[in-house]
Amino acid sequence: MKYKNHFSIFFLVSLLLISCTKNQTLSLTDVEVKIQTPASFPSDNVVMKSGTVTMRNTDTGVLKVRDIQNLGVPFLKVEDGIYDVQLDGIVEIVITNLDNTEEIKDLGVRGVQKQVPVRGGKLTLDVDLYVYESGSDLIFSEIFFTGSLNESGTVYNEDKFFEIYNNSERDLYADGLCIAETEFQSDEELTNLIVDERDKYTAVSRVYRIPGNGTRFLLKPGQSFLVVDRPIDHKTNNPNSFNLTEANIEWFDFNTSDIDHSDVTNMIKLISTPSDRWILNDQGQKSYILFRSDVLTPDLFMMQTAYSYTFTENGEQVNRNAWHVQNSIVLDAVECAPYQQYKWKVISPQLDANHFSLSMSDSSRYGYSIKRKVAFVDNGRSYLIDSDNSSTDFWESANPSPGVIEEN
Repeated sequence: MKYKNHFSIFFLVSLLLISCTKNQTLSLTDVEVKIQTPASFPSDNVVMKSGTVTMRNTDTGVLKVRDIQNLGVPFLKVEDGIYDVQLDGIVEIVITNLDNTEEIKDLGVRGVQKQVPVRGGKLTLDVDLYVYESGSDLIFSEIFFTGSLNESGTVYNEDKFFEIYNNSERDLYADGLCIAETEFQSDEELTNLIVDERDKYTAVSRVYRIPGNGTRFLLKPGQSFLVVDRPIDHKTNNPNSFNLTEANIEWFDFNTSDIDHSDVTNMIKLISTPSDRWILNDQGQKSYILFRSDVLTPDLFMMQTAYSYTFTENGEQVNRNAWHVQNSIVLDAVECAPYQQYKWKVISPQLDANHFSLSMSDSSRYGYSIKRKVAFVDNGRSYLIDSDNSSTDFWESANPSPGVIEEN
């Protein structure tokens, strides 16, 4: 009798649950997704060639996908809940070259919002796009060229560095990567420049290459690679500086004023107009590009990339020699300019649509770096903004954080 009662109660509860489930109606919400293009895009020259918006219910795992075109406003009807929203697409923009010709450029874009509450019958969701793949997966994430001030107020130049970042979702290698400093300065426009080839080449005065056979320096997705002048704990010499002992590599000039640290690999010095030690210009007069080269020796590199040009100064023709790198092999470019002294483009708009300058006077620029902004963080991994426009891709007046990617 006892067993029969238990079975009867269980059967009755089961019927009630089934009845309730059948009578329940799902709560649905219409979601309007408004797409916000990056500030670096020309507002009247952007076309979305293709794209999709995906909403994933974090509780059930159910996906809702909608195709989008021409930056239209997609609508999705979904069950109430918490959603991860992701938009992926290809946009077409028009770039104006230095010779005023126009070219069409395709860029991969993405927008992400995590843990979005969806309920109430109607929701308008703004999704900011950022350039997810601009033809390069290895980018500059931070450049520290100003130097720091020591306790006596004098400039300390030993702690300058570059940080390279794997912004992709696959393993990459730093072997063969080259960092180059531009020949031209953004605050000194050259008159009657001949040959002016900035739309196809970048003129450079220094190039340093990371050695390796293609499998030496592995960068996992979201991993940084620190390139420094001196890989020491600089706080020992200057309390206002930082520790660079975790550096992956150093540039070394075989100069009497330079110090070789045997425990850290040296870059290969391919070219340098001045033969002295490379100390990054602390005002931002020089700009920087990142590219890959299979040329292993300085002599061969100099022979293959030689570049001569002339310009007019004080009514006289000046002849100069330098080197140049094809824009088609450049992975990343950052055009810099001193505070309020920008005069002309030294790097093609195809590589960097604008320029970056520290928004401060000479007396207060020290101790600050230029640092790339974070688009979003997913499972602890940062995705950085790379729209090929340094004026919007980087923070203003950032505190240096070598080896650490900080959110905006």
